[in-house]
Amino acid sequence: MRLQLIDTTYLRKVIVNPIRLLACMAAVCALATLPARAQVTLTEVSSTEWVASNGIVTFDFNPTTGGLSNLSTIINGTTTNWLEPGMSPFGHAVAFYPLNGYSNRTAQGATTSNYHLNGYLDIWSTKADIPGSDPLEIENHWVLEANDPGVHFYQILRHFAGDGATAFGNAAVNFFCSDNAITQSDGTTLLYQDNTSAAGPGVVEQTFPTTSATASLLASDPGRQVQAETVDYTNTGGLGTYVSLPGLAREFITKYNYSTYQQNHLAHGYVGATNAFWWVVPSPQTMIGGPTKQYLTGIEEEYESAHLGGENVNFAAGQVVNRFFGPFYLHFNAFDTVNTTAADLYNDAVNTIPNDLNFYDYEGVMLSNGYKARSSRGTVNITLSGNHWSSTSSNNIVVLSDNNTNMQISAQGYQYWGYANSSGQVTIPDVMPGTYRVSAYILGQFGLYHKDDVVVGAGTTDVTGTFDTRDFSSQAPVWTIGYPDRTAHEFMHGHLSNGQDDRDYLGRYNYWDDVAAGSGAFIYTVGTTQPSQMPFTQYNEYYPNLYAGVYGGSTSGTNGYDYITPQYVKTGAANEGKTPADLSPPAWQFRFTTTAAQMAQGGYVLLSINLAAEHSASVQVQLDGKHSAPLKWYPLESSDPDERQGVSGLNNYAVFQFNTADLLPAGQTNTFTIFASNAIMYDALKLEIGTKQANPSITGWPEYDWLYYNSSDAPTQQSASAP
Repeated sequence: MRLQLIDTTYLRKVIVNPIRLLACMAAVCALATLPARAQVTLTEVSSTEWVASNGIVTFDFNPTTGGLSNLSTIINGTTTNWLEPGMSPFGHAVAFYPLNGYSNRTAQGATTSNYHLNGYLDIWSTKADIPGSDPLEIENHWVLEANDPGVHFYQILRHFAGDGATAFGNAAVNFFCSDNAITQSDGTTLLYQDNTSAAGPGVVEQTFPTTSATASLLASDPGRQVQAETVDYTNTGGLGTYVSLPGLAREFITKYNYSTYQQNHLAHGYVGATNAFWWVVPSPQTMIGGPTKQYLTGIEEEYESAHLGGENVNFAAGQVVNRFFGPFYLHFNAFDTVNTTAADLYNDAVNTIPNDLNFYDYEGVMLSNGYKARSSRGTVNITLSGNHWSSTSSNNIVVLSDNNTNMQISAQGYQYWGYANSSGQVTIPDVMPGTYRVSAYILGQFGLYHKDDVVVGAGTTDVTGTFDTRDFSSQAPVWTIGYPDRTAHEFMHGHLSNGQDDRDYLGRYNYWDDVAAGSGAFIYTVGTTQPSQMPFTQYNEYYPNLYAGVYGGSTSGTNGYDYITPQYVKTGAANEGKTPADLSPPAWQFRFTTTAAQMAQGGYVLLSINLAAEHSASVQVQLDGKHSAPLKWYPLESSDPDERQGVSGLNNYAVFQFNTADLLPAGQTNTFTIFASNAIMYDALKLEIGTKQANPSITGWPEYDWLYYNSSDAPTQQSASAP
């Protein structure tokens, strides 16, 4: 495939008749069209090269592979070639990835291509399914609108009655552009994004070396591959000596450095000295996982993954599904007298969204594939009475997602959300017809409301209910640790000095040093310790050798951490017959006292634990060793932000119930010991004393796991009936 600008002497024929390739598709031939503001053209150069142009954007499309290449723009009278030969590892420059990222595939269906051209161009490739050996049909669409400085993308997955079971995951559309198009004067590029933290939204500008800027480094020291897609760039001159390159002041770069919550994310992009490109999300309706799902924001628009929370799109054998993703918009712009800053260019990209949505209402091919114009959608008015709605609307999140499914792992249908006022009322417009679960949560409060079987049509749907926050006592909590916002943001290493989530913490800290005061057991004393002093992750095993670099100029690959391991770790590991990296630390301790008045509040001690994430862990809780065995919790939803530089994943919620008689006398120090079998991130902990058990059949709240001792003093877990 050629990756240079079009040589017009090779143009064979300009296609302006949309019937040319659609003669056998009568339904598509009758699709709605838009009045043409300028000619959009498609030119067949050869059997492997079709050239599309709208006067601003020009690209090559390979009908045998479905890949885009040779993309150029004319903005402010300047032509920019966004691609260079060899820039893409996939052989083309704009690509869906991974084409084969689904299970139970033993062969690959053939790829065919087609297009619709009338006022706009919708050009697509279809990889067919093969019953029994390739269980998905995948269709990728690229769309050019007249006089539009960008390209739209959407995708359809089709699973037919003859197809076997499969799971589809980690899907993104990528733009492998040239360094030359996005390089600043100092050799770096700038990633610009807004609303990147659930706890503290705000602009993030991150600079890092372009490929050409790192070429000399890689030639002299290619770095040490320590995990998949994680490279240690520490200079071999000594432990903690960083290579000095613009934008690279740390040991590690991974793709997880660049990610964001989809709750407020509208666009992200790369800004050079002259030009910028942006991935714009006109609507998150076809993405997965609800507002707390995090996506990577590199060169890609990632719209499906199980990283940092989320779920694969699963298809049962024989299930007939037409799953639509998108549309997403790749927008190009450049500095001029109006747009003089990166923020201006970002706003220019975001401000295209109203026009994008208007265009989609009339994009006929898209409509024929399951997308619906807003005139055919519904409006949902939701009113939830309750006692703790925040006066700050952005704290009151109400979600529409897959019916009968935890919103965090919804992946089959559509999703929407809005922000309730202080009375618990919100209107969500432009909802695709279907059956939904309504979920609601309040930042700063424990609990998750839900209501299933909400049927939305083309008109207005009214939903009512009551959402009381999950308080298990009529009295104030004895104590609360952390802020229940579904993240570990407020704890040590969870955030930077500017309040943003720390998404670059690999190599920043020494966990064994953080817990050295307790010889591996972190000790939290209520009233003295602050959340910012508590590590944001509780590990069972911590493997710092991955992140320590090489030591003292050695070129043998010796891990630097071996030389700085605390003595208590070495001693403990030797006693267990383990290496320091394999030492399992003791349980954490949470120490507190109660007053006589608090102990008189009721017969039950109720410890609520909200986890921002757990990674294949069990959680064991004991109170002053009063029982022969701990309460052992097996959280349902596992996620992996501890490995992927996040501070939250899938939320899990449990209430641990003890008797007030288990407490020591008023004024004496009680201790909860909490042991995690793998890795957990705390969101918040709350201790209450009350008169009622936390049994969901009594409280009427079905979304938390309840752990208690039965009449035989045996630890018992009752899993949530509607998490």
